Amino acid sequence: MLYDKDCLAALDNKLKNQYPNFNIQVFLHLLQSTTRPLGYPPFHEGPNKDHYIDLIKDKIASAKTTKNAQQLHCLMNSLYQIMICFCYLQTTLCSNEGPDAELITLLCRSIEKRIDTTDEERCAEKSLLQMLLERPSEVIQLLAEYNQTLCSSVNIPKILKEQINACGSKQLKQVVSSDTTPAIELVEPTAQVLEVIKSADKGLKQFDNLGLVGSKIRRQTIIGFHLLDKVKDASMQPWISENSFLNKATVLALQERGKSETSDYISARSNEHVLFSLFGKYSKATKLSSADKFLQLLNNKKDIVFSTEEREALQDDTDSRLTDIYSRYKTVVSAI
Repeated sequence: MLYDKDCLAALDNKLKNQYPNFNIQVFLHLLQSTTRPLGYPPFHEGPNKDHYIDLIKDKIASAKTTKNAQQLHCLMNSLYQIMICFCYLQTTLCSNEGPDAELITLLCRSIEKRIDTTDEERCAEKSLLQMLLERPSEVIQLLAEYNQTLCSSVNIPKILKEQINACGSKQLKQVVSSDTTPAIELVEPTAQVLEVIKSADKGLKQFDNLGLVGSKIRRQTIIGFHLLDKVKDASMQPWISENSFLNKATVLALQERGKSETSDYISARSNEHVLFSLFGKYSKATKLSSADKFLQLLNNKKDIVFSTEEREALQDDTDSRLTDIYSRYKTVVSAI
């Protein structure tokens, strides 16, 4: 856990407005619990963003060759945790341009200042962080390649909660058991330990709310958002379109964006004065009903029937925002 006052203050100042859903205590435990089972890179060589990608590929190949099912299962657990780390970063830090240089420096400083850590652990956690930030496409390809055998039964919030509570209890015992420390001097460090545990517990609740563990569809959608945002013409790339996991990921992400834009359209059109529709080819009521039915399709509803006018308003209304939305998201719904 991280108790360094200056580091926590700098992070709080940086995160509270730009990245309110990110919790450093949870993230540090994610890094720690992911790297520890895989082992550590040579720390004297410094962080290596390719270390874990190469390591996992080699270990999986070895496990398959030797038919070591137990080792393969452990590797799938590690891959699952890497996916959670990736999705956590994407949902909390990378929604726009990603973390800036100042924040990355603070994250590395947090790794350095985490209590009860070694040089090997620091190097490993920095290597994993660099991999997630600088090799996202390689990470996604690795997850996609082994998606069919990827284990998803790990209860990460439970694991993190146990680790956080154990670490906090240890620190409290160390503070309280100091016979030479006057009672008045115990107040601040004890309060600091409790505040860190409280902050981490709040972060774990957000972690659950993000749906990173309980929903495979949610995680797949997050990966799809990244592909749409970062890979040019994502749907045209063979490594995406020819992989069922990644192809579905992009479809799910498009579906979510289509639902969001259609909902916004319905809200804006509902609040529009009826007189404005006099200047359009189709009435406000027609456009609203057409948009509502398209939204139902995006929500996977079946047997939706459009009237001729509704269909034309959706597909053929030149310069209409509704038609623009339809043209961009029609590929993710069943044939209308």
